[in-house]
Amino acid sequence: MSPSDVENFITTRQKPEDCSAVMCSTLLVLEDGLRNQGMSVAETLPELVSAIDSSVQLPSPCRNILHKIWKKVEGCKEEGLDNLLKMPVSQIYQVKGKVDPNKVGEECEKHGVTLHVLKNGFETAQDRVPLTKMMAAEIETYREKTGKSFDEVKGWLERVLGQDQLKNVNSRSLQLSLKGLKKKVTDLRRRSSGKEKLRQLCEEPYIPPTPQAQVQPQVDEPGPSSHSRSSLGKWEAALQDRKRLEGEVKQKELDTKELLAKQSALEQTVARMKRKSDQDEKLMRKKQRLLEERETKVKEKESQVKMKNVKQKYRRKDNKISQLTEDKADLSSKCSNLQTKVTILLKDKERQRNRLKYYRMEKSKIQKELKELRKKDKAREKEMSRIQAQVEDLQAQLEEKEHTIKLRDGPYTSSPFTADVRACYMELVALEVSARNMSKVVHSVLTTLGKFNVELKDFPGETFSQLVRLEADLVSSIQAAQAVSEATNATLQSDSTSRDGVKFTGFQANTAKGRTETIGCLQVPSGESADQLEAFKFLLHTHTH
Repeated sequence: MSPSDVENFITTRQKPEDCSAVMCSTLLVLEDGLRNQGMSVAETLPELVSAIDSSVQLPSPCRNILHKIWKKVEGCKEEGLDNLLKMPVSQIYQVKGKVDPNKVGEECEKHGVTLHVLKNGFETAQDRVPLTKMMAAEIETYREKTGKSFDEVKGWLERVLGQDQLKNVNSRSLQLSLKGLKKKVTDLRRRSSGKEKLRQLCEEPYIPPTPQAQVQPQVDEPGPSSHSRSSLGKWEAALQDRKRLEGEVKQKELDTKELLAKQSALEQTVARMKRKSDQDEKLMRKKQRLLEERETKVKEKESQVKMKNVKQKYRRKDNKISQLTEDKADLSSKCSNLQTKVTILLKDKERQRNRLKYYRMEKSKIQKELKELRKKDKAREKEMSRIQAQVEDLQAQLEEKEHTIKLRDGPYTSSPFTADVRACYMELVALEVSARNMSKVVHSVLTTLGKFNVELKDFPGETFSQLVRLEADLVSSIQAAQAVSEATNATLQSDSTSRDGVKFTGFQANTAKGRTETIGCLQVPSGESADQLEAFKFLLHTHTH
């Protein structure tokens, strides 16, 4: 679709005559056209796709599908980019619960190897992509899942790799090779540490088993006569067969060793090519990022982007990729010529490395022992100094605590006194010590008998002693009031007396058997009942309020 066709289709919803299927490239072109016209891609694109092919129903919004296509484009190599752009959207977007029958596997789909390609081959030689070990394992998995015969799979591999690659290859060896790859992939996927090896299988090319060498039939040397040969008997014939079989086995072993050596050299070459390819891919990703930033700046300045410029950009990119591919091939050929020299140097290096390793191990042992001894000495010195400092600190704290006493609950002079101080003052009040001399008595006892370093100003004043006496009176009043309120058969009694011409009246309440609570004792003007009644009312008012 040209830019004019895209603009006309977005405006009129009439698809071009040459557009009958929805490819991945169609979605990308429509997305670019909608962005140029300032329309919503997520909401409008499903309608345009449905207008082209009603069987393709994209969800609204369709951001995830576009993101998935762009991700595949970024991760796709040069050989599979055209196949990916020509791929139908139905192979990218699958409705949940439905499985695409043309999908062989994730890695095969990424490189454009579908069931159609396996059955019919690539359209052109340029479309051919290298077959990796992961793709071969996915083909074997697909064969077992669909119940295909192994002869069909061999035909698929001939179309993907080329018939020359599987010429004279034993079918049994090929089958065992594919099954071994499938089992290896299954085991790696079950392990949490197998992601790196799975990634390597996605990059390593698949190499079919080596064709079998044609075994030349041995020709028996002519004997002296038929009569002498028959006289040797069956034993000599069996011995000759055994020698012939042993020779064949030795020849097979030599062939196997030679194949293993070739495979090892090939794997090293592939590893070097892989490292070079990774470097090229990093460079390409960096260039791709720079191109994307430049494209963003251009889009901010221009309202529309011509499709012609986009095609030229892709053409330049393809030319650059082709040039890099040729450079990589030249470097690979040069590296292969240096393999023999590198092997000799590596052997010499390995011998020198072993010798140096031995001396280093001896040296490291001695240094390690010396270092451990020094560490132990330093640790012991530090520990001794630390313990000595702790002992001195504890001795100082002990001496200080032996001659100090805690009078308040806080570090400040306004902090409340401790419960022990209050209890001591209450006991002194009970012993009828005067409030004026109470702190002096406590200070004298602590400094004279206890040898404590305290000052008289640190103790409570006369007001505190009076408050302690008042608190004791309030507590006793509350206790008496609570006992009277909880008693069921309480009785009240009073008693009066006089001292030095002053009359006093006391009131008591019998709350239980053998238990009497003193409600209060007041001074009254006289012993008359009216004065006693007023005194009783005053006590009741005091206890209730």
